[in-house]
Amino acid sequence: MEQYDVSVVPCGTYDDDRVEAALRAALEPIGGLDFVRPGMTVAVKVNLVTAMKPESALWANSRSLRCSSSPRKAGGFAGSRGGRAQRNPWAGQSPSLREAGMRLRIERRGTGAHHHISGGTMKKRYAIFIALCLATALLFGCGRQADAQQETPDESRGQTQNDAPQETPAPKKTGSAGNAGAVSAEDENAGKQTAGETQRQDGERFETVILIEGMEETVKYEHVRSDALGFEMDYDYESLTRSSEPDRERFFSVCDDPKAPENYLEVRYNPADAETVAAAVSAELSGTYKVERGTIVLDGAGSCIRIDAEEVKGGGKMADQLQTVYIIPAADGSCRVATVHCTSESADGFGRRFSYMMNTLTVIPRAAPAPAAEPEQAYYRFNPHLYVSILADDVPQEYWESFYNLCDALRAGESSFACASEEAYRWATDPTVLNALFPAACTKIEGVGSDGSVPFEKGVGRISYRMPADEYVEREAQFEALVEDVLNTWLEPDDDEFEKCLKLYDYMESTYSYNYDFVEVMPDGANYYTIHTGRGQCIDLASVFAFFLLQAGVEALEVGSGYPSLDHAWTYVVIDGKGYHSDPTWSLRSVEDGEDLALYYFLMSGARRAETGCAVDDLTASLLPRYWANFSAVEFVAVDEALCFPSGSFLKSIDEDNKVVRFTCFGEERELRYAQG
Repeated sequence: MEQYDVSVVPCGTYDDDRVEAALRAALEPIGGLDFVRPGMTVAVKVNLVTAMKPESALWANSRSLRCSSSPRKAGGFAGSRGGRAQRNPWAGQSPSLREAGMRLRIERRGTGAHHHISGGTMKKRYAIFIALCLATALLFGCGRQADAQQETPDESRGQTQNDAPQETPAPKKTGSAGNAGAVSAEDENAGKQTAGETQRQDGERFETVILIEGMEETVKYEHVRSDALGFEMDYDYESLTRSSEPDRERFFSVCDDPKAPENYLEVRYNPADAETVAAAVSAELSGTYKVERGTIVLDGAGSCIRIDAEEVKGGGKMADQLQTVYIIPAADGSCRVATVHCTSESADGFGRRFSYMMNTLTVIPRAAPAPAAEPEQAYYRFNPHLYVSILADDVPQEYWESFYNLCDALRAGESSFACASEEAYRWATDPTVLNALFPAACTKIEGVGSDGSVPFEKGVGRISYRMPADEYVEREAQFEALVEDVLNTWLEPDDDEFEKCLKLYDYMESTYSYNYDFVEVMPDGANYYTIHTGRGQCIDLASVFAFFLLQAGVEALEVGSGYPSLDHAWTYVVIDGKGYHSDPTWSLRSVEDGEDLALYYFLMSGARRAETGCAVDDLTASLLPRYWANFSAVEFVAVDEALCFPSGSFLKSIDEDNKVVRFTCFGEERELRYAQG
């Protein structure tokens, strides 16, 4: 049988530097760790002689393991990859490993345990290294065993999995500060916080010395103070991850999946008294577990109720998932509920750790919750009854009333509406009217039949849906919510007509782009499609702009010119009783290819509109009755130029207090006063 040399070096303390020096000295006879290269996986076998509890078992102290497996040591051993240890450098997953609490030590290193080494037989130098770790484990274990033999046997046995007899709690901020572990004068001089301090802030980190496995060990903690939940405690932030939510604080293993942790401690506030909560918890757990209820005295919180759920109900065996619930009463009659959740495999190690945490928990007065802010009331509401006074001479009032009745019926999913006449029915259900004033209904209802028949009789118009009525009602509600969102996002309640027009013009130019793909028939209607997709042609953009202006209370409608002039559509708006031509297509940022809003086409007089190639003396409007057969005599007057911007103008800012628009014109900064104030 092949023989191997074993290197043994004494080390009388678990201090990191001393342990590391001893390990390096032990490795020197075999050439150190020069054989290890980045990317390698090195197995470290933890030696366990007996399957006994940590206080009696013979095993390597965590300090020796930490130093022998740290990825920052020379040579990058322990499977260093990208500065972090690989997940699985440990060999061995026997019951002894779990029984002795070593699995917790392994998990603390961010690694895992395996039954065997993948990839076949280990090479000789790896075997030497493992033998060295074995010897080191024996060395430190023997020291531990000698310490254990000096203890009183009764003090090292008979403890539950949730008790930690070898650990002394960290310094407490309120309550029993005397339980703190010893802090050396050297540590104190180095500025480390000691047991004498009485207050810590939430998130404040500190170091303290605790007794673990019979020896002093410096551990890093973070203080938790939750005024909203009314408690504070400490946790080992190297082993646990903190997750804070409004209704709970959770601390789970750094090795667990954050989305579904298996080993965690969770603390919540409950306004009910402790007895009531305990009864409810017991009733809930008793459906699955054999529940044991008792009383325990915590170092910081005092007496509380503890409910253990470890055995499967009626099965007499340990459950896969174990729970311990602490119900801690508060002076105001409420309680704090801390739930410890562990897998049966990790219960011993994590049970000890969470038990320590519970001893640091103290109840503090809960801060009165801030009064819930009243939801801000939306100022702009969807208006189903839009009206364009410019067309008063061409569209009779009874047409408008019939149209409003139709809109109300559609919003309720009804099948008929009061209608003044057959002509009113034709106008109210015309797709062009619906597209401009009630877009969600365009193409979704049928008006005049394909044979020319009109479903109107004795003052009642019939509605034929092209989709289930309830689905249409939902479609309408969603569309109205979208419109309200746009208005309340871009506008302020005290905006005047000019400000509404400018801000919605900015919305159009920022949100929409030109649709170069011609579509003759849109299944959802042109305006509905454009608003949802942000794409449209000139007639669509002009109509959408007019629709939002009408919703904001500004008079507007889509108009257009045709042969022999340029075939184009834009929006006619009325501000303070004066008409202007506004073109949302030619100022699109996607067309201008700039970040600033172009203003030349924002508000134009008729003369300026004509200069751009669009005749204004014979404009059409899709809202007019019998649009394709007759042209209205209405005149879209636009003679005022007080609000017109020169060519090359781009918006810089708007001073609403002083009613001034600041803009640049070919790089020169200018101002335009849009109202007397």
